[in-house]
Amino acid sequence: MRSALAAPLLALLAACAPAAGEPPARGGGGGGMVDVAAAAGLVHAVVSGGPGKRHIRETVGQGACWIDHDADGDPDLFLPSGASRMRESYAAGDPALVPWRFYVNRGGRFEEAAARLGLDVAAWGVGCAVGDVDGDGFDDLFVTTATGADRLLRNRRGRGFADRTVAAGLGEPGFSTGALFADLDGDGDLDLFVTRYLDESRPPPGPCRWRGLEVACGPNGYPRGEPRLYLNDGSGRFVAATPEAGIAGHAGYGLAAISLDADLDGRPDLFVANDSSPNHLFLNRGGGQFEEAGLLAGVALSDSGTSQAGMGVDAGDLDGDGLEDLVVTNFSDDVQREQPLGCDPPRIAFASLFGPTGQALPDPLDRPIGDARRGVMESHAPATLERDLRDAGAHRPGADHRDDRPIVRALAHRPSLSDATGRPRLPCPR
Repeated sequence: MRSALAAPLLALLAACAPAAGEPPARGGGGGGMVDVAAAAGLVHAVVSGGPGKRHIRETVGQGACWIDHDADGDPDLFLPSGASRMRESYAAGDPALVPWRFYVNRGGRFEEAAARLGLDVAAWGVGCAVGDVDGDGFDDLFVTTATGADRLLRNRRGRGFADRTVAAGLGEPGFSTGALFADLDGDGDLDLFVTRYLDESRPPPGPCRWRGLEVACGPNGYPRGEPRLYLNDGSGRFVAATPEAGIAGHAGYGLAAISLDADLDGRPDLFVANDSSPNHLFLNRGGGQFEEAGLLAGVALSDSGTSQAGMGVDAGDLDGDGLEDLVVTNFSDDVQREQPLGCDPPRIAFASLFGPTGQALPDPLDRPIGDARRGVMESHAPATLERDLRDAGAHRPGADHRDDRPIVRALAHRPSLSDATGRPRLPCPR
């Protein structure tokens, strides 16, 4: 099972159908998606700060999760919310807090029941993940927060939720965003992976401007967040395992994560979409151990060799070749990335469908992954690219990156482009 900082609410509402016999109100033209939120009972606003958006927390927004909390076969909907005003912390009854919403599905119409189900939590919610962490047959709910502790809410067999954060060994404070459950150490129970955005207590100096407007500063200038890995001990209690697992030391402005089997070894790997910093791909080496390979797999940077502003991510077989591909959504006016897996075993190389490509040159970082080779190409760019390559693990002491010439693909040479002898081959069909 996998979950992440979920899609925007508008995309989710399109999946809700009106009651039988009730014709939907359509706009111009026929077909397409129809917004039936109000008719379905989804009427409460999700709030993320005030209208001025002076703080970066207010600009991130919220995710959403489908969860069949009562196991009746109908997906229910959970929507975290933030607050109308910024505070260092929030207490129960704080008028600035906007309640989280939980909509129980009553056959296509939804009843808001958050307070009744124990979800009247005093926290600025951001993202969520769904999974049965204690193996009782009912999905539990994990909610990330921008301030204070994240929350693990155990499902009381369809009768509501109870906060078991502390009892489960969770609750580390910080600005968390995306999260997912998956069996990451192969022991049969669900572990937890959480992405982190930044340290909001250490803002860069302002004011900051974008397109002539004064805006909230960041994320560049803030200290980057480091993702967290928690392993389930089999009882529903989690043990922090970030340093031991190889996750530590890979900071970024993390917003979303997803699990997929990138190298076809049967183990779930982890991809993190980072805002304004290189994306991460953690390859699962078994036993709860991971190796970061984002740059060498071609997913860390754009085809121009720079970081993109990753907002969200999903995985699926886009081209019907039996391999999971990645779709990463980026910030306004940044190029979206659709990255199909390569064609040759072990099929861990990704190729972007956008932008120019370049010749890959031999590099001292070359080392085997299964029966393929990987490496980085020589690049020439200003200091901003040098920083991005260094952050992605590709900086080499003594390399000359001072040239202002446009760069080409600053990523790995791909197994899909050469055979074992190194002779060129045709790229995978697009």
